[in-house]
Formats: sequence, C-alpha cells, structure tokens
Amino acid sequence: MMKRIAAWILGAGMIVLCASVTASEYTDLWWKPDESGWGVSVVQQEDTAFVMVYAYGGDGKPTWYVASDARITGYVGAQPVFTGALHRARGPSLGGAFDPAQVEMTPAGTLYLETLSRDRLRLHFSAEGTSVTKELVRLTWRRPEVDAYYVSTFGLRQATPAGTLYGSLVYAADARLRLEGAEVVLRAEDQFGRTCVYTGSREQAGKVAAVTGTFDCSGGTNGLQARAGTFAVTELEVTANGFTGYLRTWSPAGQEYGRFSGTRL
Repeated sequence: MMKRIAAWILGAGMIVLCASVTASEYTDLWWKPDESGWGVSVVQQEDTAFVMVYAYGGDGKPTWYVASDARITGYVGAQPVFTGALHRARGPSLGGAFDPAQVEMTPAGTLYLETLSRDRLRLHFSAEGTSVTKELVRLTWRRPEVDAYYVSTFGLRQATPAGTLYGSLVYAADARLRLEGAEVVLRAEDQFGRTCVYTGSREQAGKVAAVTGTFDCSGGTNGLQARAGTFAVTELEVTANGFTGYLRTWSPAGQEYGRFSGTRL
C-alpha cells in the first residue's frame, strides 16, 4: 500500500513540482475527532516541516515518532504533499544529568502528509510493521478574543458581478478588529475616505478561522462608489502583533478578492 502511495506522490510531484512553496501554513496540532487520544504536531518553516506523531504502540503505551525533515515533494492541485523518514527516539531522563550521547534515533518508517485543504490533512503512516491512513483536522480548544486597533493594508483584485477581472485596488486603512465568541466585527477607514464595516460569524479551526457575513462600505474619492453585500474571510490568523487573512466580497457593484493584514497599534 505504501509503495503505491509513494509512486502516486512521486508522479504528482513530477507533474506539478514547479508550483509555489508559499502554500498555506500547516503549523498546528491535528487530530481525528472520533479517535481522541492521539494526534499529529506539525511545525512548518517554508517547504520543510517537523512532524511528530504521538500515538500508542502495540503494548498500549505512549509512543512518539518524529519526522524532523519532512519536505514538500509535490503538489496535488495547489495542495502540497510532505514526505519524511520517521524515527523513534530514546534518551536519558530529564530527571538527572542530561547526556546527549545517550540520545538514539532509530529509523522506524515513512510518513506522507497529503494536504486536502487548509484545514484537512490525510496522514499516510508506516512504522514498525504498522501502516495506516487517517484524515485529520486542526485541533481547536480555544478561540482568540481581541478588541484592538491596527494599521492595515488591503490588496484586492476587482471584478464585475459576473466575475470578469478588470483591475486591482491596494489601500491602507485604520482598522478596529473585534473578536468576541463567534462574532466578528472589522471596521476600516481607508485612504479614500471610505468606512467599511464587516460583520459576521466565525468558525475556528486550530489557529485559523473562517468568517462569513455582510459588509457595508461608504463612497469615497477617486470615483469609488458605495457598496454593500456579503463577504467571506478564510485563513484568518490573529497573533499578539497583528492579523492576516484572505477576503472575498460580493455585491451588485462587483466582486473583490485578495489578502489583507494589520499591524497592532
């Protein structure tokens, strides 16, 4: 089974390996909700991830496997596939003097992470005679709460209501972002004299969130007309220093889509 998976990944990589490695960040804790008790930790830096599988061995005892150099080896569509060698580690107890010479990394198998979307992974795992394939989602235990002011930037492609692209609009804005429970309110006052208010509800998935709702923008300079309609935000990530996300809007005046970010004041 794992040989077939490896052949499929290699073929996919040969076809689309030229795709950009600046895909969505997959750093998070991942789990299978109906199999609570084990999971996967992913820490990604550019095209490389440190992946730890924490599970149970054949004896029922906690067992960790580590792929410390899982690289993007191909893409399926726009979604990257990470491949890495798994190791099982042994070493000295932290209860005494730590002797690095006692650390042993024993080859155990192979790991493939097939990213199905920003919030879903398929784990192909083969170690010490055990092979499994599991679908995982981001582990969420707390949603960030914030009410703060930001200096923000929007870079949005402009399209007709039918979706025909005709230009782009890049602008700065003073923004206030409020996240309280499921409610999200973003108020942005931009360089064109417009005030846009986005109000919606969020679904949190690990460190990122998706938001859907309605928006209303006043008219501004340079011929910018007032518009109102619906919006969707994906990949919304809020940290102590700011936020980033991907915004799409729909209104009778047209569509907008692109990235936005803010630096906390």
